[in-house]
Amino acid sequence: MHSNYFLDILLLPVLITICFIVVYEDFKEGKIKNKWIKWGLLWGAGVYFSFFLFSLLHYFFPKFFSFNLYFLSFSYLVKVLVNTLIASVLSFSFWYFKFWSAGDAKLFILVSFLFPLKYYWRSYLHWFPSFSLLINIFLPAFVFSLLSIFWEIFKRLTLGLLKKNLTVEMINLLFNYKEFLHRKIPFAFWVLVGIVFTLYLKGSIIPLLIKNVFFLKV
Repeated sequence: MHSNYFLDILLLPVLITICFIVVYEDFKEGKIKNKWIKWGLLWGAGVYFSFFLFSLLHYFFPKFFSFNLYFLSFSYLVKVLVNTLIASVLSFSFWYFKFWSAGDAKLFILVSFLFPLKYYWRSYLHWFPSFSLLINIFLPAFVFSLLSIFWEIFKRLTLGLLKKNLTVEMINLLFNYKEFLHRKIPFAFWVLVGIVFTLYLKGSIIPLLIKNVFFLKV
């Protein structure tokens, strides 16, 4: 797996900074501004193009451009582009079926584009390594929403506010968990959580759960 640390230095701080700004604005205004997505995509494109250009110069003029610090293989660039393309198709599909908003879709595309591929190595999915990031975004969000729903039901039971059958109430809340979750915490926050999990675990949270819950070696 590609391990150019200078690439990490140029991409990760920008990505995390944009995510923090987007989370703040999403909390405050309830929307993700296109300017941050555009700026991030332009920055990433500039970084990848610069590295690739230096790699070409290194290939044709090795005596003058011999610093491996700036080297980026063509195969790595292809993997980044294919990963981003698949993330774009998936994001558009989620938006089309109203699973998330247009801003959420564009944010996931940006993260998939800027996030270095080497941090997926423990659960690397060929051509779409960002699937691990997607799991690390949705699994904590789903667990949080599930706990919040049960807490909401407990409060209603305690206060005697349940007007319907308990089973019906739970089903209604579970079927509307996306709206319930978004009222609590915006999606951009869970993207940031997913990035942190992926950086720490070097892949998806699923292998860690299998190892610790089922005591299996992964």
